[in-house]
Amino acid sequence: QLGQVHSAHKWRLSTGSEQRISTEYFIRSRHRLNKFFSNENYVAHGKTNSITEFFVQKNIDQQKWILEPLINYQTNQSIRLSLALKLQSGKEILQNIKSNQREIRLDCTANVLTKWSIRSSASLVQAFLNKDVNPWAEYSLLQGLRVGNNVLINANIDRIINANTILRLGYFARKSEGSKYIQTGNVQVLASF
Repeated sequence: QLGQVHSAHKWRLSTGSEQRISTEYFIRSRHRLNKFFSNENYVAHGKTNSITEFFVQKNIDQQKWILEPLINYQTNQSIRLSLALKLQSGKEILQNIKSNQREIRLDCTANVLTKWSIRSSASLVQAFLNKDVNPWAEYSLLQGLRVGNNVLINANIDRIINANTILRLGYFARKSEGSKYIQTGNVQVLASF
């Protein structure tokens, strides 16, 4: 699969306008290795521009490369485990900032019971910048992560109530180096008409 993802947003704020443009070109492949295992590969090159009218330190012009091999193990239609390694390298041109991220992620999807499904993931992300930067640049370049080790945990449990309604219980936790766990839970009722 070859593809391109492009998004452009512009906001009018009391402090002036803010514009964000993101483009990513990618190649994705999937190969069945045997009855239980399959392999996926993802390679992408992206560019992100963020332009603000009055805050020069918020301006970002970043280019990045992403390489993500993934292996899936699926016993039947009810349980799938995935192990992914993601490597991302980027350079912000305006401030000459180099960024690197290494992520190892384990995903689990289970549909063991007829009306119940579970989707969960756990990630360890190591993020690096070549120099100290302002918090806004760090947030943008590392997609909300902090320099050092970051742990991300996500779990969703869905219960089908009827043909049009799903009850979803969600849990999200994150921990950055030098900070405590931030945990969030939510309950949703999704209905389609």
